[in-house]
Amino acid sequence: MANCDFEINKDMVTLGQNFRSNGYNTFAVGKWHNDPESLNRSFQDGASLFLDGMDDHFLTPLQAYSLEGDYNISRTTRQNRHSSDIFADSSVEFIQNQENSEIPWFLYVAFTAPHDPRTPPENYGRDRYINKVELPENTLPCHPWRIGDDRIRDELLAGFPRSPTELTEHWADYLGMVEHMDACIGRILTALRQLPGGIENTIIVYTSDHGLGLGSHGLMGKQNLYEHSVKVPCLLSGPGVPEKVRSSSFIHTPDLFPTLCALSDIEIPDSVREAQDLSPILENPNHDVRAFVRCFYKNYSNMIRKEHWKLIQSRNESEEIHEQLFNLQQDPSEMHDESQNPNFQELTNELRQLITVQ
Repeated sequence: MANCDFEINKDMVTLGQNFRSNGYNTFAVGKWHNDPESLNRSFQDGASLFLDGMDDHFLTPLQAYSLEGDYNISRTTRQNRHSSDIFADSSVEFIQNQENSEIPWFLYVAFTAPHDPRTPPENYGRDRYINKVELPENTLPCHPWRIGDDRIRDELLAGFPRSPTELTEHWADYLGMVEHMDACIGRILTALRQLPGGIENTIIVYTSDHGLGLGSHGLMGKQNLYEHSVKVPCLLSGPGVPEKVRSSSFIHTPDLFPTLCALSDIEIPDSVREAQDLSPILENPNHDVRAFVRCFYKNYSNMIRKEHWKLIQSRNESEEIHEQLFNLQQDPSEMHDESQNPNFQELTNELRQLITVQ
């Protein structure tokens, strides 16, 4: 069996599954870091499937969709091409095949870029960006204290203390991966524009699962709750979505589930309990569907953000709790901890209580 670590509860209706049960042709391309059963109940077909977390971008082990749900590792094939190019090709082919179809469709495309190993194609290589990199202002040689999984694989991609030269190289590779992926997404959008009525009648969602440190706060990976790891892009376009409107309202990525159902006039499953329909924000960008947002990383870190204030509680290996309070309006790079400021103790106590609310 392919290395799929995460099994989705069978009682939880997935987004693809809900669209499929409502008559959509659901199709998956790229990464599915979950169990094969949930893949097959979500999508009735797919191509260039990668059932794992990371691998060589030029020799990614891919599988064809299996009606029987057989994704044994012996079925994998590897092409000597970049994963982003392969995923884009499969997506374009699917879109082109919809030209004469009257069945609505749902296409899920999950790139593995810019996940390490950060190896962009040659024409997007390090030399293209190395002289353009400006390290973030919150770059540090080391985090001030041991934090969570700070010796996990991601954090070992660069030496200790962090070298500006090495970090610059990582950023150059990262930018190459991102620009190449953007070009591949552009090819998918071009195919959609060439499909009669495609761009006008399709809701497009662009988002990510997490960010990266790449030297910010002395960290390389995602296993922390700073903004560079937890704040991700969320872009929507299409029918029912206003153009050129930006909202600062709090959302969680799962909120896209009921939102897409609402935009498509599809019933929201009962198993979707905590996610919020973002339709009110689409009607009024100043509307709030959440008073605050909370995140956690394993049992190491908790975080809450209310308005422009953010409290992080993190534990080290000795179970010591470190608290940090940031004013993101004045300090978006999270460089000035206000947790010991006597002027904000009442606020800190309020956030402490909210961070544990069930």
